[in-house]
Amino acid sequence: MNERNKLYAYLFIAIVTLALILRIYHLDLRPFHHDEAVHGWFACKILSTGDYHYQPWAHGPFQFYITALVFHLSGASELTGRILPAIAGTLLVASVFPLRRYIGEAGAVFLALFLALSPSFLYYSRFFRNDIYLALFSLLVLILVLRYIETPNLHSAALAGLTAGLATSAKENAYVILFIFVSFGILYLIRERGRIRGKELVRENLPAIVTAIVVGCIVYYLFYSFFLKHPYDPFTAIPHAIDHWSSYTGGPSGPFYFYIPLMALYELPVLIFGVCGIIYYWVREKNNTLMLFLTYYFAFLMIVQASLHEKAPWLTVHLILPLSIIAAGFVDKLVQMEGKWVKRAAITVLGITLIFMVANSLALNYIRFVDPAEPMIQAAQPDMHFKEMISRVNEVASGLDGYNTRIIVTDPKLETQLLWNLRDYRKVRWRVDINSTLDAPLIFVHDLDADLVEKRLEERGYMRMEGRILQWYWWKPGDVNLRFILFREMDRDPDGYGVVLFYKE
Repeated sequence: MNERNKLYAYLFIAIVTLALILRIYHLDLRPFHHDEAVHGWFACKILSTGDYHYQPWAHGPFQFYITALVFHLSGASELTGRILPAIAGTLLVASVFPLRRYIGEAGAVFLALFLALSPSFLYYSRFFRNDIYLALFSLLVLILVLRYIETPNLHSAALAGLTAGLATSAKENAYVILFIFVSFGILYLIRERGRIRGKELVRENLPAIVTAIVVGCIVYYLFYSFFLKHPYDPFTAIPHAIDHWSSYTGGPSGPFYFYIPLMALYELPVLIFGVCGIIYYWVREKNNTLMLFLTYYFAFLMIVQASLHEKAPWLTVHLILPLSIIAAGFVDKLVQMEGKWVKRAAITVLGITLIFMVANSLALNYIRFVDPAEPMIQAAQPDMHFKEMISRVNEVASGLDGYNTRIIVTDPKLETQLLWNLRDYRKVRWRVDINSTLDAPLIFVHDLDADLVEKRLEERGYMRMEGRILQWYWWKPGDVNLRFILFREMDRDPDGYGVVLFYKE
């Protein structure tokens, strides 16, 4: 390896190291989001019962298996729940290195920087959800397909099948992403049928295709059958997923253009240079098959996600992934351009938008990480008072009967969060009528019931502590102004769903 290649490798290692530091720094500071609490409780349930059945609302089994293993080895906590997504997010950045052959060395560096510093990718690398795993597997499938095209062999095909199987075990979006890969291949053969012999090409690569399919199906079957414990579950998983998500009308939603403002606010350099890259490759390099595929990938996924009822900020990462590769490839082209004014203008725009992106990323992940004025934060995020409340529960219980301390929960809507946070307590009574006897040393109630309960408890020495398990804004067009874009300043307080803890010390 010559000196230039060494410096390039060191630069990449530095970016990956930065990505890791950003992802693990104060990883457990933010309280678990609603979805994180669900996933954490589900992983704990696998440990306690020794069993698993696929539930579409909880997504695929991959996350639960590997998290349950970590919980078994290191204990269940916010840190251990998020450490694997943080590692996956770092591996995503590291996986960019092989793409330098296709998008240029400068392009690969910028792609690594985009993924390392992206507000969306950084936030959901610090979040206990399935999406960062699926993004990693999607990128790895792309790299393995490119490797196979360059040097056909069964090894690459088997690895591609393995990774595709893991993708389907991570989240249902994988079915759409894999369809994008397959459908593009078919459309490409149809388009090029005058120049290539499609049937011969398929025949030559049939062993590799069969190998990839078989390996992928084996992985899928093992994961969805709980490693052969439930041999019929894999055959019903896809029908259950289609039935559930095709009729699903709960969860977050929004207009068809939901993801465009999110990308403009958080991923501005990727959006600008990605769109410009799509235009450039369409006009100047129509035969660049990789960029044609990535454009198809982005456009197809945008249409699908815009058409679904559920529109959630975590789905942004799947759109940003192909667009980031296009943007990085286009930046590499700009770096090589001879026109000085074009290069200077592009670098200026890139620098300004990168600063804007990095500032947003740092603020989102380390300053305003529970602020509902951040659109990337979905409304089911508890505030920091809730985390202090759980700490108080543990303090009070440690001075009484420990995990045998009696706890009463009156509001059923608190269960999602509290099933996780009270997972070690053995004497929790759920859905207790507020008009019944409330005599436990720790009592959780909805804030609308709190004043009534406080009057009943005021002579019995209970203390009161308040927090929120949900926070949101009802957005108005006038909210989007320069103060909001730069500092997320709002002219009113957020709404929320409050919880009150009454406790005796």
